[in-house]
Amino acid sequence: MPIAESVMTINFLLPMSIDVINFCGVYDSNLRCIERSTGVTISPGADGAYIVKGEAKQVFLAKKVMEQMLKLATVPITHTDIIIISETKHDNKNAASLQGLMVGKTHIKPYTKNQEEYIKKILMHDVTFGVGPAGTGKTYVAMAVALQELKLGNVKRVILTRPIVETDEHLGFLPGTLEEKIDPYIRPLYDAILDMIPITEFEKLSNNKSIELAPLAYMRGRTLADAFIVLDEAQNTTLTQMRMFLTRLGQNSKMVITGDITQIDLKETNSGLIDALDKLKSIEDVAIHRFVGADTVRHGLVKKIIEAYEK
Repeated sequence: MPIAESVMTINFLLPMSIDVINFCGVYDSNLRCIERSTGVTISPGADGAYIVKGEAKQVFLAKKVMEQMLKLATVPITHTDIIIISETKHDNKNAASLQGLMVGKTHIKPYTKNQEEYIKKILMHDVTFGVGPAGTGKTYVAMAVALQELKLGNVKRVILTRPIVETDEHLGFLPGTLEEKIDPYIRPLYDAILDMIPITEFEKLSNNKSIELAPLAYMRGRTLADAFIVLDEAQNTTLTQMRMFLTRLGQNSKMVITGDITQIDLKETNSGLIDALDKLKSIEDVAIHRFVGADTVRHGLVKKIIEAYEK
């Protein structure tokens, strides 16, 4: 189910710590080399950013090449370096990400056009919000992208997290260890992963800390670099929790925040998801993707139920 090619534009921000000449080359010769290698156009933007424009898969390739170049920019980067990087990052695997996801030997294809666009936004942005009703694939697709990025070596670890919202049975009064009390909240994330990769592979990745599943509270005080982080059920975060989570973003990391604003379980407080969608809507490098009932890919009756509640 290939996606029709379309022109895409992104801003690539060059960190202040990077030597501009090392990265861009004399008279921007390295940028011209990237253009020739990937088929995009690159022009100066505002505040140290560069505007990358071209077909979606070529922009994605150029972004990956430029991200790799950041790691080499302690010394002048040569055209040979750029050509080697672009060939390594070429579209055999990465461009396929825009047409489907390869998680190990499992090929996960988007069911709807909206899911295709969602994948594209996740790949092209460091922070993406996926908002909509149950059954639209907003969390499942995000997790599939995360696992694929881990497999491709674009990140070193995947972190999947959820807020814990207690019902009348508070955690402190429930039987069992803390891990046993938390397990029901995290279990849906386990189930989704095991639908994509064998349990033996999951256990291996979990044991070497390549995959981590944890409650949102465990994110406090951490800076998450070289990671793909998915926050599920974000409608149940408080304003303080959402701000805490978003400020964990580190170098070479992505965040996907998913939630359904019609299913808020918080009591006497505002949803951090709703607040973030309002505060961050004008930030260009933050993507907000919305699903509707028609995007539901579960049992056909679920779609009808969602549509009935949306009336």
